[in-house]
Amino acid sequence: MQLHKQGFSLVEIMVVMVILGFLATLIVPRINTYMERQRDERARIMLNQLKSSIAMYSADVGHAPTR
Repeated sequence: MQLHKQGFSLVEIMVVMVILGFLATLIVPRINTYMERQRDERARIMLNQLKSSIAMYSADVGHAPTR
């Protein structure tokens, strides 16, 4: 009678874990850089909107807002 091998060996699981760890060290810094760029771009857009709003207010009222 022959036994059938089921599941993964500890060595196979360890190899997969090492590969996943290596890939994570490559991917995580890129994700952080991407998120920082997106945050900076959103801030730039919001500042441009604020600048436009102040310009429209100044055109309507005749002076820049004081508060």
